Amino acid sequence: MRFTIPDRLNTFRAESQRTEYFVTVPRGITPEEVLHPDTFIHCRKRLRVYDTFECVAEDGSYELAFRVVSVNKVTGDIKLRLLSLWRPPEGQQAEPVRTTSKARFEARWNAGSRKHEIYERATGVSVAEGFGSLEEAQAEAVRLETARQAA
Repeated sequence: MRFTIPDRLNTFRAESQRTEYFVTVPRGITPEEVLHPDTFIHCRKRLRVYDTFECVAEDGSYELAFRVVSVNKVTGDIKLRLLSLWRPPEGQQAEPVRTTSKARFEARWNAGSRKHEIYERATGVSVAEGFGSLEEAQAEAVRLETARQAA
């Protein structure tokens, strides 16, 4: 027998409201500690059944997802269901989570000099001028940004 999707798509609407959370877990905290109900002691009143959490270890050692399956607002008991737990394959180094910021330098056309220039985004000050093409200016902006990050 073959399954077919019903004609009425509104049958797929969620029956209850839920929230999805994303948490970056500090180094040294294990998945077991994250899943312990006392982890949520400060926000138990806000949690609802079907809320989901996606947690990523800051050091890259694991990622996990879980769902709240019951909340007792009187006693404060919470039950969670583990949906997935990822760890790096055996022998593979864990890669830490990295946040990249916007580049400090950017290339643009300078109508006054009729050449491309590189400027600092925060201040708008030109740091290099006289590039014949946008590609040339962008390559120099990447070089400046790399040198800044290495310093």
